[in-house]
Amino acid sequence: FSDAEGENIVIFARNADNFMRQNLIPSLEMGMIIIYNLKGEPYIRAKRWRDTMDIDPERVNADHWCQQDFQQASPFLPFIPMQQAQEFIAARPAGMNAAGQADPNDPGHPGQPALPYIAMRPPVPAVREQVAVDANHCLKSYLLHTFQKRIDITAAEKFLASFRTQQAKQTCTDFIDVFMTKFEYYITVRWTAAERDAPNFRQNANAIRLQYIREGLCREFKKHLDANPNVITQQQIDDEAQRWARETIDGREFTRNCKKSEATQATSSIHMDNDTPDEDEEEDIQEHTSAASGDRASKGGSNRGRGGGNRGGRHTNPNGKNLPKNTTSLNIKKPTKDAEGFFNYLQTNDGKVALNHKNHPMCYYCGVPSHPRSECRLRLRELEGGIKRPFHPSRGNLPSGNQLRKEAANQLSNAADQYGNPWLGIPANQAPGAQWANNNTQPNTITITITDPEDQKWLAQAASSGFDPASVIT
Repeated sequence: FSDAEGENIVIFARNADNFMRQNLIPSLEMGMIIIYNLKGEPYIRAKRWRDTMDIDPERVNADHWCQQDFQQASPFLPFIPMQQAQEFIAARPAGMNAAGQADPNDPGHPGQPALPYIAMRPPVPAVREQVAVDANHCLKSYLLHTFQKRIDITAAEKFLASFRTQQAKQTCTDFIDVFMTKFEYYITVRWTAAERDAPNFRQNANAIRLQYIREGLCREFKKHLDANPNVITQQQIDDEAQRWARETIDGREFTRNCKKSEATQATSSIHMDNDTPDEDEEEDIQEHTSAASGDRASKGGSNRGRGGGNRGGRHTNPNGKNLPKNTTSLNIKKPTKDAEGFFNYLQTNDGKVALNHKNHPMCYYCGVPSHPRSECRLRLRELEGGIKRPFHPSRGNLPSGNQLRKEAANQLSNAADQYGNPWLGIPANQAPGAQWANNNTQPNTITITITDPEDQKWLAQAASSGFDPASVIT
């Protein structure tokens, strides 16, 4: 969660509660997991709450995610085996019975002590002490209070209009997937928490969502739905859209002219991007850019000509480094700034976001694509160490994580070429070493003497059966 547009702390907290309940995670451990799943300002704010909760009475227990009851500590209890009860028997010598009379046939008894019955107890693990955490004084409550979206009906309806209708060259299944995801965010900014907790709200919201989906679908698929009145529910429409696009002539023709669905920044609060970045991208790519999204300069502007503003087609940044030729702007029209007032990305001379040769923006602090200054890991680590500055002195020359991994892979590859790869099972060609001289050309004969009678009997039987004993001895 980074509090970006399309992200809602209510959805994030709900997903976190489900994850905590399904995996039986205590409140303290869940608080650590949540802090390192925050980005930007929410991460800095939560870390400040955690580090200053001992001196800030309004942010106590900021390291715990949610409410919990007090739990007293108990030590480890070892395993105790079961003990059967037995009576006391006095010792008596041989030749005397239990009544104390002489009996030559009585062997006597060594005696036994009286033992009580003890039940078996399995080992009990130690339990740590857990403090009592109030529902209004935990990390979940602080995040909901600080980053909860304000209910704005006008803004909510404007957001709904941005995805309510199926776009041109968009498949029906992609439209349904995007609508389902963004509608959950729309609910949190359209209705208050009290309205969302009201009875039958989820049923009414699902009915409204189904109505919007049917109204926003393309005309071709609407005709197909009109011809199939038995398709009513949301799941039926989803399955029918998939079948229509694959099995019908009209659906295949329509889908062939549509763009393929590509993974974009999800609107849900908990999102994990499993795509592998390109060569010089950072591990966390927060925005996806396109070369076609840039704004071309006017014909008579300062960037007229092949060379742009400066000779050679390059712009210079404030650090004195040359920027790449391709400096088309981002999807955002205005460059954004962080909480300290610095730009999130490097700027060109005309005030646009500068892109590298792969059309990715470069961080204003370190120069590595493709994360903003507010989420730069190097800057956050230096802030923890007490270093605060506008940008790194080596900006533009710092290697990205993928560059370091590629160099390590190249070193391993070179080592495998030189010494051989032990996992392939095929040794590399190596120069022959020095050989010991052998001047004895006569073969050495080995004489085997059998002394065991069983072995001699076996050899006799093998010879009598027509077998050569030398061919069967291994």
